[in-house]
Amino acid sequence: MTEEDIQPLIIDASTLIDFIEADPEILTIAGNCFGGIHVSGPVLADELNRFDTADCDRYGITVTDGTTQQIMEAQSLEGALFLYDWHGIILARDNGWTLLTNDGAQRREALASGIPVIRGFGLLVTLVQEQTLETERARRTGALIRQANTWITQDVLEEFTRLLDELTEN
Repeated sequence: MTEEDIQPLIIDASTLIDFIEADPEILTIAGNCFGGIHVSGPVLADELNRFDTADCDRYGITVTDGTTQQIMEAQSLEGALFLYDWHGIILARDNGWTLLTNDGAQRREALASGIPVIRGFGLLVTLVQEQTLETERARRTGALIRQANTWITQDVLEEFTRLLDELTEN
């Protein structure tokens, strides 16, 4: 990872849930590696009933509400995304952040807008590459995420494991 690659992250609801359920301390590690991790205030308030601002403080996550104008822009957009997905894209765009999401539609919209995107397993691989996360912990976390999130297929987990294997061989 180069200096230019290190941008704060904004995480979407489903990816945040994945890490909360698997190993929430990885969020702290990621925030330290990438210069911060943010979550949209509306996502935290409306989507996550088992994670609150005290949890955000514990794991070093900054709650970002954005402006009224950003929320109005998100409300005006149409397509396959929900309001919170658009809001995350807008916050990433306006703040120069990388979007951390496993949502395919949100990923496509962000990339089409020139916003850098990383997936949850991609984050784990990057943290291993940067030697801020042990390979076995990344493997365990990936397996727990796959077990809890049926949207992540066995093929995706196997590709993730292959990438980790390549890192340990080099």
